[in-house]
Amino acid sequence: MNNSFEKSVRAKLGVDGEHLDPLQMSKITTLQIEDASQEDIDDLVNTPSIINLSLLCKGDIHLAPLQELPLLDTLRIAEANLEDFAPLEKLTDLRHLDVSDSQIADFSHLSYFSELISLRLKNCDLDDLSPLEGMFNLSGLNLNENNIDNLNSLSALESLKSLDIEGNEISNLDPLSFIHGISWIHAARNYIRDLGPLTTLKSLESLDVGHNRVTNIDALSKITSINWLGLSFNNIRDISPINSLPNLRYLDIEGDSFNQQSTRIHLPNLEAKGIDIFR
Repeated sequence: MNNSFEKSVRAKLGVDGEHLDPLQMSKITTLQIEDASQEDIDDLVNTPSIINLSLLCKGDIHLAPLQELPLLDTLRIAEANLEDFAPLEKLTDLRHLDVSDSQIADFSHLSYFSELISLRLKNCDLDDLSPLEGMFNLSGLNLNENNIDNLNSLSALESLKSLDIEGNEISNLDPLSFIHGISWIHAARNYIRDLGPLTTLKSLESLDVGHNRVTNIDALSKITSINWLGLSFNNIRDISPINSLPNLRYLDIEGDSFNQQSTRIHLPNLEAKGIDIFR
């Protein structure tokens, strides 16, 4: 072998120049390979018990050898050029998938992974979320730094607890109004104006809509569960609705220009309540 795979295995087993024991290799359950080439991925057949695998790739990668890892629960692939996810369809135990910072030609096979609990697709040049429509067990979803302008495919994902959609082209949050159990939304750097659809989210604790086009935050007064709120760099003048948030502990208002009443009365009142305000 004498490649990145072998280096990672030797580090894992704590052996240097001696011969690698196939039996010991077969017992490895966690492995991280840096500068992984196709040769390294082909060699994974020697570690069939892997549960948690991290691959920092280089160049074009084909995932077929991963079919020989039936126990795989967590898979992270970064900086890879992938054709599709078809070779992973047999991994029925896969629950956590991260393919961030990769180039993927075809996302359609993601629809086969209905048992996923967490999915990260950060910076993957993604614009169509339809393959995610059947992921009803999904709890955590990271989609930041893509080209997404429509969230309709997420409306039925009722198990979702955390959603990161920072750095996209989203203006309409209506589909999120159906995800009643969600507690964490990071939606900075989009084109959002209306926060009204979020008023149905009674479990929402953390919300970041910084760097958007929000002017009116009246809707936030109805989301009393919020304890962390990011409103930086919007066009908000009136901060008074924030007074109705009994659980608020942190507020980011950097770059916002409030009216005189908000500056002289409401912000001091919020600080008097012990709220940590970043401006």
